[in-house]
Amino acid sequence: MNDSEAETVRQLYACETCGLVYARLEEPQTCRLCETALFVAVYPAPVDQ
Repeated sequence: MNDSEAETVRQLYACETCGLVYARLEEPQTCRLCETALFVAVYPAPVDQ
């Protein structure tokens, strides 16, 4: 990973129903796994340290 990548903050979204995480949302989007359209932003992405 170079410095420019480290500075990029990624917005993640998770399906409220099943928890599947997406890197981006396209409107309109339904979950591939459970086919609902309830999403919450997960921001910033959790980092294990």
